[in-house]
Amino acid sequence: MQWRSNALEAQYPHVPVAKQANLFPLYGSDDLDLTLYWHSTTTGQEGHHYIIGMQLTNLEANAQ
Repeated sequence: MQWRSNALEAQYPHVPVAKQANLFPLYGSDDLDLTLYWHSTTTGQEGHHYIIGMQLTNLEANAQ
């Protein structure tokens, strides 16, 4: 993840490189895991859905 470390160093030059991993995630944290629970009052049916890894940013930005 050298590109991530370089980007953090450029954006936050006052943060020592040795402390970057403790302060910033080195992997993309721009995704969302979502759990939906539902219940239909008309049919009595209920269930749940897991949606894992929904990207919240532009895919091209993550392809560095």
